[in-house]
Amino acid sequence: MMIWLMFSILAVNLFAGKLFYCTKNTYEISSEAECRLINGKWTKYNVNYDDVPTAMLSLFVISTLEAWPDYMWQAVDGQGENTGPKRGAVAYASYFFIIFIFIGAFFFLNFFVGVIFMNYEEAQKAEKESLFMTKKELEWVDIMKMIVKAKPDLETTNVPRNV
Repeated sequence: MMIWLMFSILAVNLFAGKLFYCTKNTYEISSEAECRLINGKWTKYNVNYDDVPTAMLSLFVISTLEAWPDYMWQAVDGQGENTGPKRGAVAYASYFFIIFIFIGAFFFLNFFVGVIFMNYEEAQKAEKESLFMTKKELEWVDIMKMIVKAKPDLETTNVPRNV
């Protein structure tokens, strides 16, 4: 979570206010005034980085790896605050997304899935042990496990000295 917070703060610094577009002629219109002249709607992309909570949510969406190249290209095309997109305007933005995918998506989501899988295996193992036993039989098994694990205290036992 801390890594996502760091990346979201960096994303706000890099992309805040730069992901606007006109609903008509997206790549030809570069300002809100031009968009309103042709009766278009000046809006921002759903996945944006205008503030830290929105950036974290956007990075979570990207970490699912569902259509992340589209979101990357939106950021690469965003050329400035309150201006429309221009193809390839900010090429370095792609490095941000690729590094985030390697660190944020692959490493941390795989770690998260690993922890869930480990807990699932432990629960399944515990359930399998008690599948066909009654409560009294489980108590008996627990007592037998305690007996097997018990070790004698050799320091306090009486050891013969005349041997």
